[in-house]
Amino acid sequence: MTPAASTLPSLPRESELRAVLAELVEPSRYALWFGEEVRLGLLDGGETLEVQVPNEAFGHRLESRFTDSLIESARRVSGRDSRLRFRVSDALDDQSRSQPTATLVVDPGSKSVAAPRPGMSERSASVAPQGSAALAERRGLRTFDEFVVGPCNQLAHAAALDAARGLGRSCGPLVLHGAVGLGKTHLLESLHHLAKRLHPSARILHLTAEAFTNRFLEAIRGQNLGGFRARHRQADLLIVDDAHFLAAKRATQDEFLHTYNAVSSQGGLVVVAVDRHPRRLERMSDELRTRFLGGVVAPLTVPDQETRRALIRSKAAARGVALPEEIVALLADPPRASVRELEGALNVVLAEVRLTGRALSPLWVRERLGELLTAPRSSPSLATIERTVARVFGIAPEALRGQTRSRAVTGPRMLAMYLARRRGRASYAEIGRHFGGRNHSTVMAAEKRVSAWLLRSHDPYRFPGFDSAAEALARLERELDGDEASG
Repeated sequence: MTPAASTLPSLPRESELRAVLAELVEPSRYALWFGEEVRLGLLDGGETLEVQVPNEAFGHRLESRFTDSLIESARRVSGRDSRLRFRVSDALDDQSRSQPTATLVVDPGSKSVAAPRPGMSERSASVAPQGSAALAERRGLRTFDEFVVGPCNQLAHAAALDAARGLGRSCGPLVLHGAVGLGKTHLLESLHHLAKRLHPSARILHLTAEAFTNRFLEAIRGQNLGGFRARHRQADLLIVDDAHFLAAKRATQDEFLHTYNAVSSQGGLVVVAVDRHPRRLERMSDELRTRFLGGVVAPLTVPDQETRRALIRSKAAARGVALPEEIVALLADPPRASVRELEGALNVVLAEVRLTGRALSPLWVRERLGELLTAPRSSPSLATIERTVARVFGIAPEALRGQTRSRAVTGPRMLAMYLARRRGRASYAEIGRHFGGRNHSTVMAAEKRVSAWLLRSHDPYRFPGFDSAAEALARLERELDGDEASG
């Protein structure tokens, strides 16, 4: 394969490095990661392999994926072990011309990050603060300023903010949990950004559980567990997204447990995000689960109506658009399972306005969004709804049809009736007959009660393993969608 060329002046021995690297890396991955936006060069007489990148986030991705290949390419070209250094290049990123250069250095022996020289950053590649928005854009991290706070995420936001400010004195892990698209990753990025700004010398490692797993397996294959452990266990702040990915991976769970213990014993903080409450993490070791439960466990639930409206206003304002309140209501008022669905509806409207120059009107928004506003879904059968509710709450399907009035059954039964009306096509009478021969007024009362729970910030009814009826309902909706897709 022909290495990618660049219109910028070559660095020393760049063509040779690219030729070797193209042999070491799979062609599709080479083409994806080593285009014109990346420069390679041997400096200091071959002592240093410098990789110039357009921004720090890109540099970290290269470092996590290609450290071994880059060091090997330098060894083949120079005949010696070279130190690997990443540097953000002004020439590769026009928006960084006014920013200081940031670098990170990897020692070829240990694969750990060397201490920074003057003018260089730590491994997390911090640059001098120049305003949260500018720095976040440069590093690809979102900030707390961009996060819309509401009853659905207030505790999680406050806990993340406190962790960033108090790095070094936080007790126990911080566990953010919630369904997809509710803001967990945004909060992790915001925590990382603020912690690095307030504690510039802190060693921060931010990755997904999948990346942790892949690095661990690569270290085993490459007989470099020492380097892997030195890198991950010396962090002052370890941020792991999608930690539920570790489920059923016993060896990786054990390694992460030891990593957690090492970071904590040194006064560091571990922050994880998972898709459900730690108590409901299936196929996760008891050791990890209890450690998660021993920290601050903060939920992110489905946003309520006011938060949805605030999100729409905020995201529209960020694009320089002030939406009329009637249109904000049209976009935000239909209940949605995630913030991403809200963004999708808003994106459709703003794209149409930008491309056509059309003036916004409520009538046009209704016509243009159509199904997106009503979010129609499949209509599962009563048996499917019953089976799904029983599985999620760990009760027998016949219990939902029975006469027991224990809270462990009556709450799920009311949710099942609510879903049957919302997602199914059965009448009140048909639903009542299915769930134990109850009359239609019982079903109507259940629907009304669940609707009231969903309107409250903190509903009084507690479902085991869930922080609110909205969270339980969101989980059931996802399970139903999965059942319908597989069926």
